[in-house]
Amino acid sequence: MSRPLPLDGVTVVDLGQIYNGPYCSFLLAMAGARVIKIESPGGEHLRRRSVVGGAAVPFAMLNSNKNFITLNLKTARGRELLMEMVRRGDVVVENFAPGAMERLGVGYEQMCAVNPRIVYGAGSGYGRSGPNKDYPAMDLTVQAMAGIMDITGFPDRPPVKSGPALCDFFGGIHLYGGIMTALFERERTGLGRLVEVSMQEAVYPSLASNLGMYFGSQGQAPARTGNRHGAWPNRPTTSTPRKTASSPSFVSARCIGSRCSKP
Repeated sequence: MSRPLPLDGVTVVDLGQIYNGPYCSFLLAMAGARVIKIESPGGEHLRRRSVVGGAAVPFAMLNSNKNFITLNLKTARGRELLMEMVRRGDVVVENFAPGAMERLGVGYEQMCAVNPRIVYGAGSGYGRSGPNKDYPAMDLTVQAMAGIMDITGFPDRPPVKSGPALCDFFGGIHLYGGIMTALFERERTGLGRLVEVSMQEAVYPSLASNLGMYFGSQGQAPARTGNRHGAWPNRPTTSTPRKTASSPSFVSARCIGSRCSKP
């Protein structure tokens, strides 16, 4: 006898856009939630990017297993319909710029007033408070601000962007985890809560090795290490040459078919 999925019966109102929010709501959908994706009359930004090429596949990947509707939240009727969905729903996901939902009059406080059980998941680049909250955020800029670009590349060359959209997807995964935690709490208390995740904070722990080197050298920024592990410095850190906290630090292999060998 098959068991229902963990989020069977949970309804998610998905206002996510591009990668960050949609990946979070995709994970909720894969866990069994009913996800209702709300798009503006012109369509979600990633959908519109497919006109110039390349975005149709990621849009399909991140928005499968969802139901779609169109709402114009700049109109009173659109906001009224959104709040009716919130009244009946369990989770809201959005990754607009901080303050955008509040300016429309449909922020967390308004939603909590009509449904105290609502779990409101907000993703952003740098958080809803603090000195950087109003900075424009996309994966590229967050990679630069978080230090990803500074440690990526070779020491004799400029910093480079990491190929994948790390910050968008790290943020989406953390937002999913926060929402799931809040749903667990709601089972105990009957109340929802605001869950806030910034892309910068989500990706920061991945710099652990490089941060260890930084503090271990009394604040001297380690050089970019190319395809070596970030914890392997250009000079030994102990009296025993080439002995560090991480070994092996660097593997270079060439693969032909299913066979791999060190050169």
